[in-house]
Amino acid sequence: MLYRNLLSLIIFLFLSINFLYATGVSAFSAMLDNTIAARALVMGNSYTAVCDDGNCLWFNPGGLGNMAAGRGLLVSYSRGLVDDNYGTLVYVDKFREHNFGLGVITLDAGVIEINNSDGSSRTVRAEQDYGLVIGYARKIKDYLSVGGAIKLLSSRLVEEASAQAYALDVGCYYRGSDKSSFGLSVQNFGTDVTYHGGIATGEAKDQLPLTVRLGGSTELMNRPKHRLTGSLDLIKSLKEDVNLHLGFEYWYKNFFALRVGYRAEYDYPYTGGFGVKLSQYQIDYGVAFLNTLGTTHYVSVAIRL
Repeated sequence: MLYRNLLSLIIFLFLSINFLYATGVSAFSAMLDNTIAARALVMGNSYTAVCDDGNCLWFNPGGLGNMAAGRGLLVSYSRGLVDDNYGTLVYVDKFREHNFGLGVITLDAGVIEINNSDGSSRTVRAEQDYGLVIGYARKIKDYLSVGGAIKLLSSRLVEEASAQAYALDVGCYYRGSDKSSFGLSVQNFGTDVTYHGGIATGEAKDQLPLTVRLGGSTELMNRPKHRLTGSLDLIKSLKEDVNLHLGFEYWYKNFFALRVGYRAEYDYPYTGGFGVKLSQYQIDYGVAFLNTLGTTHYVSVAIRL
């Protein structure tokens, strides 16, 4: 009965986005939909049932209850094909059965030149987005954890128009006895976004990119020196069809990792990268093959405190 009810809930969540949010433009999509956490990105963003670190804040807050380590920092950075920069900073901590996460996310879309009606021109920042994320999770059973996150968002366009928004994420993480895990999260359920100032009239309303993630992962191999994990996510966002994401992560001696991923909605869907773990440090690198213009590189550094 429990599994039947859960399946009904999942189907309802995926379908309800189409009915409730069939129109409108997604605001903050560039910041909220694009992940730069190198480990997760390289696994094709199929991370809903894998997350065991600070990246849970971006995928499934319920996974915070599955954190293997206690206190830690996670820094991620990416520079795009043009003059855009994207960064995140996450702090996580654990106190008894309570798990906390605090994250900061920034997006700078670079500069553009604006030509004025009098013939003059000026260079301005195209878009600057900022977000503060506060997450909490706890285990309600040895095999099940639930959590949530609050997002405070701010955006500024061409250094004139600005907007703020608030959003809520909720998620759960289930760990089976057969070394398989499952995750479900609903992200970016929040307020409408209205820009004010400059050319913005304050009348148009945008929507946040409401997203439902359903994921599963399993250990395909677990030997003293070798460990291989496979993961799969189904992701339904506001203006997209349900998309398939796949990922694989191989660890050698818990020291060196190789990762590959697949993101079905991209013209060039493949990702790849590696990770190195040294004492309390872990460095992850990833590359996404975007199009004929080139690739985007991602770097993350995790520190156990």
